[in-house]
Order: sequence, then structure tokens, then C-alpha cells
Amino acid sequence: MPEPDVIKSVRSLFPGSKDKKGESIIASISTHIDNLQNKSPPFQMAVGGGAGLCTGYLFTRGSKATATILGVSLVFSRLVGHLLPGPHHLPTLHFKDKTVLITGASSGLGASLAFELYKSGAKLILTARRVENLKELCESLKRRHTSNPYEPEYRHLDITNISDVESLRSLAIDGSTIHVLINNSGISMRGSVVDTPVSIHKQLMETNYFGHVAVTRALLSAIPDEGCIIATSSVQGKLPVPYRSAYTASKHAFQAFFDTLRCESRPQLHILVVSAGYINTGFGSRALDTEGRPIGEEDENQRRVKYIVFKWVFLVI
Repeated sequence: MPEPDVIKSVRSLFPGSKDKKGESIIASISTHIDNLQNKSPPFQMAVGGGAGLCTGYLFTRGSKATATILGVSLVFSRLVGHLLPGPHHLPTLHFKDKTVLITGASSGLGASLAFELYKSGAKLILTARRVENLKELCESLKRRHTSNPYEPEYRHLDITNISDVESLRSLAIDGSTIHVLINNSGISMRGSVVDTPVSIHKQLMETNYFGHVAVTRALLSAIPDEGCIIATSSVQGKLPVPYRSAYTASKHAFQAFFDTLRCESRPQLHILVVSAGYINTGFGSRALDTEGRPIGEEDENQRRVKYIVFKWVFLVI
């Protein structure tokens, strides 16, 4: 488990690993924080308010008025956070001994996520059109992470031609439950609005929107409330970008679908939409031109990114 930020801050005050007193203080604070997190919200508010009063009193040279304002503000913010609905009420999700299904797993971000999740002890079901790539990926996973007891599975899946997706449930640990669904398949394009034909718009909507709608609807009943749907979107799902009209439109639709799903009948289900920026995965070179052909080269901004960033998922959940 990662250390809370407050523990990291305290640890920075005792950088020496041989400082037994520092380690003792850190261990004591960590124990108190763990105990506090298991208490009821009113108790947490009282402790937080008291801490605010003490802190304010100490750092304002005994100003009772300022200390009182700080303490009340802490209590009020904690109360508001407790009353308002939102993902902060959801439990922390861990991937060990969970079944995770990834679409678009044959390369790039999907493959990188596969390595990170398999290292975390997850059972993986990897899907894509390029089956040979998936087979090689599964062999690499087993060689690199021998401590994971689960055999990684792979299956062909064309996101634009969904058929019998429900059968993937049989590959799960218990033969039915998909704890985490990662909707990662996608394709981009380059071209002006004037030059891009409607056929390109339709192709991107089939891949980036309708395919994910079909997969999610087919597997939704297999995902428990303590599970998660992760949807790999883009900043272009929120902002317009010139010469990306079809891609931007498809990602706006993608964003809206999962935002709507989050508002419906299962408020306890994690639904995380990741609005990624430039990532050096080769995705840009597979973007289609106005004739429907891959352009074969990365954007300049993507070439500048030296590392594939995939840990954002684990930082957010």
C-alpha cells in the first residue's frame, strides 16, 4: 500500500534510515492515521477540528480568533465532503486476485497496462485484433512476473464487429466475474473538416464509440459494484483540436456515454474516464488520413514524449 502524503512529509523530516527515533514517530503517526480512517465521520470531524484549532493557535502566535476560524473551516469542509455524493465515498480498488479485461491490448498503452496489472497480481483477459501480438505479450508477462499464479488469457476481438463478448466471462477467475473492464481500443485521424469524408467519421465512431458501448453493455452485469470500468479517452474528448474533427467528436461521445453511465443506477461502481494527453505509444502513426490510410509517422509532440506513462490509473483509483 502506498504511504499517505502526510506520512511521506513526516518521513522527509527523518531522512536517515538509521534514525530509530524518527522511524518510531513515523510508525506511531501511521498507526494513528489508520485508526482514524476506521472511525466514524463525526469522530474524524472532531479530531480534524481539534487539530485545526491547535495548529492555528501554534502558528498564529496564540491568536484564538484565527485558530477558531481554521478549526471551524476544517470541520465544515469535512462535513460538506461527507454529505456530498461522489467517488470519494468509494472504497480503494486493488487489482490483486481480480479479473481484468483489456480491449486494444496488443500494443501501446494497453500492453503497458497489462504488464503493470499482471505485476499487481491480476488475472488478465487481453483482447485485440492482432492475435500474434497478444500471444507474444502473454509469454512476456509470464516470463517477467513468475509470481503471478494466473495464466494470462488472450482472445481476438474486433471492436467494430462485436460478437459473443459474453463468452469472455468464462475466462475469469470464478468463471463469471469481470472485476475491471478497461475500454482502451481506439483509432485517430488527421485532416480538415472540408477534406475528411463522412466515411472516416463513421469509421472512427464505430471504433471509438459504438464498439465500447457494445462491449460495456454486454459485460456490465458481470462487473460487481466494487469493480471498475476504466475508459481511455483523451483531452480531445473535452477540447476541440484542429484537423482532428472525427476523432474529437468520437471522444466527446465516448466521454458523455461513460459520464451518463456513472449517473445511473449503480452509484457504487467505479467509472474512471482518463483524459490522456500525448503519449509515445505509436498511436499517432496509425491515425488515418483523409483517404483512410495510416499516416505512418508520429506527431512531433508525441515524439518528444520519451516514456509511456501508464501509472495514472493506479494513482487515481
